[in-house]
Amino acid sequence: MVFSALPPEGKQAAKEVHVAIYKQVYDFAAKAGSLEGYVYPGGKPDPTYLPAWSDNLVNLYNSLPPDVRDEIQGACDETLGRTARSSPLFLCWARTTR
Repeated sequence: MVFSALPPEGKQAAKEVHVAIYKQVYDFAAKAGSLEGYVYPGGKPDPTYLPAWSDNLVNLYNSLPPDVRDEIQGACDETLGRTARSSPLFLCWARTTR
């Protein structure tokens, strides 16, 4: 296998793609973490926010490249798993809509 250096314009394009993926991961993680905090026990989450919030998370997750999703799946399972366990309301909603 032979590797060749990218021309300067190719390096810039590769950097832009790389940074864009980091931004996508950050956006997804921030929204997933916010949802976890929102439904945390003791709070009084408004169930009308859950459908749009959940759909947005699914869309953000699905927009990530498959290799990125594979890398973050364990963390997603932990964060969104805690979210589901923290809120029977969220868990019930998620089960009835999927």
